[in-house]
Amino acid sequence: MTRVALIRSAEGVAPAALSSTVPTLPLGLAYIAATAAAAGHDVSVVDAVGESPSQLSSGFGITWLGLTNEEVADRIDAGTEIIGIGTMFTHNWPMVRELTRLVRKRHPDTPIVVGGEHATALPEFVLQESPVDVCVMGEGEETFTELVPALRSGRDLAGVAGIAYRAPDGSVRRNPRRARIHGVDEIPTQAWEYFDVSAYSRCNLTNGLQIGDAPPTIPILATRGCPYQCTFCTSPNMWTTRYVTRDPKLVVDEIESYVRRYGAKNFPFQDLTAIVQKKWTREFCQEIIDRGLDIHWQFPSGTRSEAVDDEVAALLRRSGMAHMAYAPESGSRRIREAIRKQVKDEPFFESVRAATAAGLHVQTFFIMGFPEDRIRDLAATVAMLVRLSWMGVEDMAVSHYMPYPGSAMHARLLESGKVDLSDRWLVNPLRSHSAWVTRETQVNENFPPWVQVAFALLAYSVFYGVSAIRKPRYFYRMLTGIFLRPGTDVSRLQRALKNIIRTKPKFGAIEP
Repeated sequence: MTRVALIRSAEGVAPAALSSTVPTLPLGLAYIAATAAAAGHDVSVVDAVGESPSQLSSGFGITWLGLTNEEVADRIDAGTEIIGIGTMFTHNWPMVRELTRLVRKRHPDTPIVVGGEHATALPEFVLQESPVDVCVMGEGEETFTELVPALRSGRDLAGVAGIAYRAPDGSVRRNPRRARIHGVDEIPTQAWEYFDVSAYSRCNLTNGLQIGDAPPTIPILATRGCPYQCTFCTSPNMWTTRYVTRDPKLVVDEIESYVRRYGAKNFPFQDLTAIVQKKWTREFCQEIIDRGLDIHWQFPSGTRSEAVDDEVAALLRRSGMAHMAYAPESGSRRIREAIRKQVKDEPFFESVRAATAAGLHVQTFFIMGFPEDRIRDLAATVAMLVRLSWMGVEDMAVSHYMPYPGSAMHARLLESGKVDLSDRWLVNPLRSHSAWVTRETQVNENFPPWVQVAFALLAYSVFYGVSAIRKPRYFYRMLTGIFLRPGTDVSRLQRALKNIIRTKPKFGAIEP
C-alpha cells in the first residue's frame, strides 16, 4: 500500500465573463482517486476549490478561486509517498507550476506526478519548467495504476507507457502513448467521498443551469473521446479520435446511486460529444423513465446534432433533460470547413427545431476571431443567431478565440511565432469568455480587436432582443431572476450576470 496525495490547485476564474465559466467537481481527479483506492493505496485528496469555494485572490493577471498554494501545501501529510496533481486547463498551469515548486521544497524526495489536458499537450515543457518528475498523458487510470508501484520501488520508468518523465541523468524522456482504455465499464466510478460535493452546489460551482434550491449537483461522464478532429480542440491529442460509450444501464445505476447517497437531483454530463448514437440515447432515456427517477440532467458542454430528431427529443424531455447545448462554433460555412467542424446548416437547424419543439432549453456556442475569420464570417454568425433565437433557442454564448495547447491550430500558431508559451499566453484562454479582446490577445489579423468586440456585443444584443420579442415572458423571468429568484436559473446568461453582480472580489496577491 502506498500513501498517495491527489491535489487540485486553485482554479482561474473569470468573474466578469458573459458566459458562465466556473470550476466544477473534478471528474478526472475523482476517477484517479477511485482507481488508486481500488488498487489498495491509501488515498488522500486536497481540493483547493472545494475546501475554500468562496476565497478569491489574484496572480498572473487573473483571478483565482480556492486555497492558496501555501494552504494546499500545509494539507499534504508528511508521510505522503507520491503526490499527484491534476491540471485540466492550460490557464491553471502558472498556479500549478508554482505549487509544484513549493511542494518540492516541503517534500524534496517525494515523486510529483502531473496529469490532465495541459500535461498531455506539453509534457516536455511541464518537466522543463517545474520540478515535476512524471507527466501522465491521456487517460490516467491504467497509467497511474502501473506508475505508482514503479515509483515506489524506484524501477526504471522506460517501460511505462503513457508518460513523459525526468530520467536519473536529468534528461526528459517521452514514452509511447498508452492505448485507449477499452473496458470503460470496468473503471471504478468517481470517488466523490473524497470531495465536498455539497459545497460546489451551495456556491453554484456547477456546469449548466442551477435547478431548484441547490440540491447536490454531480457531473457524469457517459462517453469518452470524440470521433471528430476540430482544429481548435485538444480532444484529438488528449483522447485520440476513438469514441467509447459506457453501458447506458450502468450510467443510470451510477446516477441512481448518487440520488441515494447524496440526494442529488441535477446531473450535468461533461461528455465531449454526447449524442452521436441514436440507439444509445434511446436506451439511456428509456432506462431513466422505466426506473421512475425524478431527476434533471443536462448536456451543457455542447453536443452533436445528428441523433436529435423528434423521437429522441421527446425522450430527452420525458426522461428529465433540462438543458442541452449545441456548438456550431460559427455561422459561416467557410469557417466551419476551415476548422473541420462537421456541422451542416439544414441538419443542424432541423435538430434544433426538434429540440425546441419538445420544450427543451437549448443553448448554442459560437467563437469569434478564428485566424481565418473575416468580417463577413462574423456577420454570418450574427445572422445565424437571429434565426436561432426566432426558432426558440433560449440561450447563447460567444467566446473570443484563444489557442489551446494540444490543438492543431495552436501548434500551427506556435510554429509561426504568433503565440508563445509565456504565462501571458497560457492564461489567455480564460479571457476568451470575457467581453473584450485586445491586440495582445487576438490572433486574427484580418480586423482590429474593436471589430471583434463589436460583433460579439452585437450578437448578444440581437439574440436576446429577438428573444424579448419572441418570448417576452421568458425574457422577463430571466431578468427578474437575477435579483428576485436566486434558486433556479432560467438561462446561463442570467447565471453569468448574477455572478458578475454578486461577486465582489477583494484581491490579495498570490506570491510564487
